[in-house]
Amino acid sequence: AKTTMTSQSTNRKRPAESKDSRRAAKAVLKRMRQLERDAAARTLNGNGRSPDLPPLPTTGCDNNEDTASASSSSDGLGVILNHPYGALPHGNSLAHSDPLTTADHVRTAGLGTLRPLNDDQLLTMLSFLSGKDLGRWVQCSRFGYVAGHHDELWRDLTLRSAYAERRSIDFYRKWRDTYVLQACRAIEQSKGSGNVSSTSPSGEDEKSSKADDSDANADSISLPHLFRPHIPVEVAGVYSDTFYRSWLCRSFALNPSWLNIETIERVDAKEMTADRFVTEYEIANKPVIVKDATASWPAIHKWNRQYLIDTTRGVTFRATSGAAPLPSSFNMESYARYCDSAAE
Repeated sequence: AKTTMTSQSTNRKRPAESKDSRRAAKAVLKRMRQLERDAAARTLNGNGRSPDLPPLPTTGCDNNEDTASASSSSDGLGVILNHPYGALPHGNSLAHSDPLTTADHVRTAGLGTLRPLNDDQLLTMLSFLSGKDLGRWVQCSRFGYVAGHHDELWRDLTLRSAYAERRSIDFYRKWRDTYVLQACRAIEQSKGSGNVSSTSPSGEDEKSSKADDSDANADSISLPHLFRPHIPVEVAGVYSDTFYRSWLCRSFALNPSWLNIETIERVDAKEMTADRFVTEYEIANKPVIVKDATASWPAIHKWNRQYLIDTTRGVTFRATSGAAPLPSSFNMESYARYCDSAAE
């Protein structure tokens, strides 16, 4: 009889416990949906829908008429979904279109037991990997491929490697390519191989590339035969504000109309005197742009990319950044390639 009463008492308590559990689950689900809505709202604003924000990035890869027209359009929206590895804002997960998978399927399946980490924590963990280990990581899953190609990871690896070996940076295309290029050179040097191919900054052989007198194509770089430039592959189903926003913030296309507004007075240097500057501008606290003050300087006519490269050949310069973990050294030719290619 006691056993029966205990069983009945237990059965009477279960519905109450189950009700509390369902209430808690509903509260969690409601909170998650609210967080997703907030993320979607931030994404819409961050995508340039707000008139107070800069316009969206254009493709930035093809200098064709369509891109030019998109850049110069009045709304400045351009092409928004062109992250090199296919990452999309987290809010886009609400519009996940594959009926056979959930929105977080790629992340959940790709990270396994690491999925409780948020994307910022994941990048922090990956920052402790060596170049070889990071190369293995990107081969493990689709989400790992996107996370492991975060540009800052390869930048920090390259800077640390150069700092440890006390050498300058020979930049090529992207930070990942720069790191792999140096690794390939080290392998060939250890094997005593001197086989290299002379390649233009675009990656084409010098013999096959068309002659170009512009400063942008004036320098070349020698590549080991082991080296192959990285070609990003877009991955569908990756929703991450961390990956997308960092790319978006360094890829904004400035609206030309912003640069066409002129509100500051311009005065030719020949017409400007010290008395006039003090009286009309300094005392009045009025801004002015003095034009052609350096027109007679020899540097105005002599300095261009190729001149600076030739003049400083054999000399390295120290470069640093508040975002980079370490300073580095570049020669002028390498730094010019860095300025051409890096988006930071």
